[in-house]
Amino acid sequence: MSESSLDSNAVLPGSVVVGIDGSRAALGAALWAGQIAHLRHVPLVVVYAVSAAQYFGRAETSIESVLSRHEHEQSKWLIAHAASMVRRRNPGLRVSWLIRPGSGPDVLIDLSARAGLIVVGATGRSTIRARLLGSTASAVCNRASCPVAVVHRSAEPSERHRMRNLPVVVGIDGGPSSERAVANAFEYASMLGAPLLAVHTWLANELPYGTEVSSDGDAEREEALLAECLAGWQEKFPDVTVERVCTEGNPLVELSARAAQARMVVVGSHGRGPLTSLLLGSTSRGLVHRAPCTVLVCRTRSV
Repeated sequence: MSESSLDSNAVLPGSVVVGIDGSRAALGAALWAGQIAHLRHVPLVVVYAVSAAQYFGRAETSIESVLSRHEHEQSKWLIAHAASMVRRRNPGLRVSWLIRPGSGPDVLIDLSARAGLIVVGATGRSTIRARLLGSTASAVCNRASCPVAVVHRSAEPSERHRMRNLPVVVGIDGGPSSERAVANAFEYASMLGAPLLAVHTWLANELPYGTEVSSDGDAEREEALLAECLAGWQEKFPDVTVERVCTEGNPLVELSARAAQARMVVVGSHGRGPLTSLLLGSTSRGLVHRAPCTVLVCRTRSV
């Protein structure tokens, strides 16, 4: 395992970065992240955050001199344990580690500027699991510069045999964020050897057409939009089998239902300004909280 570093440049561009905190969910996220890094042929960086107050509490600069012996040993053991399990499943994978000052979300958001993917567990160490997603996962999905994968326990590599024939599901709304979602969905489906299920929904009373337009006309237009969003990608990834679902309904309800039998769900998240760029869309947010499988959120960077 390579040495700890405090410099975000230690994360090579395109690396997969996973945050750990000692929870079982974080370990599952590390195993999933290792599989993806191995398939992508990129390094994996395992990150452990130390509170800034604790880190900067003394004059010394080395992480060893700042942390107590117990805390230092615990953090190194957690990182070594996660790295060891990842390597066991992915021989030859380059794994490095960072112990960084700051909150977990802030550290991962900072590293997302260079990373190709940030991976977090679906729940943190909080006991309020029934009410809230782990604060790290929620905050990182809201603000990261690169795609974020939220890994649920049911998506751990130990379940790989069960998920072999399950599809990658992608939600498509025709906007800029879904363009990134489609690109990522095809990449992951090809990489994982999984079929792709492209889902597009609409609500008739929200379409910009006059009341004289029939629902049949709505369906034809929306099917054409779905076909346009997929155009070119099937040629680029001929190994990916694609099924299309185009139906009137609520996107969160439809995608949540599909997530129950999916390997992962890929969605976009809109960011159109200083405020909205910090907030997940309602569909993305709902899936991150509810889906039983991994959810990949592909943010649209605000200008």
